[in-house]
Amino acid sequence: MPSLERKIPPPVVGLLCFALMYFTPGPRLHFSVPFLVRLGLAACIYIVGVAVGVAGFRHLRHARTTVSPVQVSRASALVTTGIYSRTRNPMYLAIVIALFAWSIFLQNPVSLLFIPACIFYLNRFQIIPEERALAALFPADSPSYIARVRRWL
Repeated sequence: MPSLERKIPPPVVGLLCFALMYFTPGPRLHFSVPFLVRLGLAACIYIVGVAVGVAGFRHLRHARTTVSPVQVSRASALVTTGIYSRTRNPMYLAIVIALFAWSIFLQNPVSLLFIPACIFYLNRFQIIPEERALAALFPADSPSYIARVRRWL
């Protein structure tokens, strides 16, 4: 079986999770949060996710290195400042935050199960292979960065 490592772009994984969350049946809740409250809370959380993702994207662009999650070997710099001093994967964190916002909006507790599934997939098939590639590209800086900054938060 061919490896899935770095084959499916993380935004596609996120969109698949969004769709699966939408179509997943959930239990009938004994309470209902008003639509505007759910929308407002979900929008606020989603905006945080977008801000985290945009910050990660901008730092990579500013460093003039690749933002492609499937072409890590083209990285010309190991970015360790800004949002990358807090999390090694801000754009993947943004996907997870957006999924959390979506689950709040859907008001379906079963949909929350897709969040750890997404995290597992990203860790196994995207982040770990990326870390190996970056360690090979930047052997002097990568180990200390990985030791200093957490993978997610």
